Amino acid sequence: MTTRPGSVTSVGVDLGVKRLLVAAPNSAGPDVKGGLVAGGEVERGLYNALSDTLDRLDDRPEDTHEAEQLAIEQCRAMLNQQFALAAASLVEYAEQQDADIVVLEDLTFTSGTLTECARGATEAAEWVLPAFREKAESVLRARGFQVERVTAEKTTQECHVCGQLAQVGKATIRCETEHCPVSRVCRDHSAAVSIAKRVF
Repeated sequence: MTTRPGSVTSVGVDLGVKRLLVAAPNSAGPDVKGGLVAGGEVERGLYNALSDTLDRLDDRPEDTHEAEQLAIEQCRAMLNQQFALAAASLVEYAEQQDADIVVLEDLTFTSGTLTECARGATEAAEWVLPAFREKAESVLRARGFQVERVTAEKTTQECHVCGQLAQVGKATIRCETEHCPVSRVCRDHSAAVSIAKRVF
């Protein structure tokens, strides 16, 4: 894309399992006030409940295939409802920011099935994040937003103002670059701004 950053508003989206999405515009200041946080807790709870249910069914002596399929489909339906709510929140936020482009991380997943993930064969993120990203992109495009994907490399470590690598804590980053106005800020919010800026 050859558009100048000042002429276009982009909203970056940092995806995760703890917080399904954190979004912020490319114009956010050093403290990233007013970012969007949506989802995470309910989705983790549903996923963990499915995992527990499948474990209990595995311990039963009778054939539990039908019960397993029912549990999986019920969980998938409830997760998809949560994804729809989070995607709707993202659309509303992008509209409030008067965004032209919504930018998501181009993360690579092994994309296991929900069953494989819930049984522990892969991490929760391997099903949850690509499933949510697909839903979000579909909803955003249907509402007329341009959707782009950018590399996620070092977005969590990068200061969203000066672009230098910062000191990374459990939930924050601390930029030590001389004259940078960022001291300590939520790393997910900072990553969202960095993602928003990468489209330019």
